[in-house]
Amino acid sequence: MIKIMEKWLGSQKVRLILIIKIMIDQWSGMPPFIEIEWENEKIVKKYSHLLWFDYSQAIFWTVSEIYKKMIWLDENYINNLGEITFEKPPKNDK
Repeated sequence: MIKIMEKWLGSQKVRLILIIKIMIDQWSGMPPFIEIEWENEKIVKKYSHLLWFDYSQAIFWTVSEIYKKMIWLDENYINNLGEITFEKPPKNDK
C-alpha cells in the first residue's frame, strides 16, 4: 500500500511517500497469516484498524518463537535446523 502525504517543513511543502507492506505470508508447516510491516508502531496500528484487525491479538515474535508458539517446537531445534523449506518443514515428533 502506498500513501502520499504532504507536510509543511518550515515554509516549504514536502511530499512524503510511505510504503506500508501488507502481505499474506505462509511459512513451512504453518497456516497462512497476514503481516503488516512498518518501522513505526503507530502506522501499523492505524492500518490494522483500517483492515478491521484486533491489534490486541498482534504477534511480535522471532521466527523461532513463532514456530515454538504456533506448532509447539523447541526453539533450540528450530535455531539448529539451518534452513526451513516447504519440502522439508520442521516437524513436531511429540
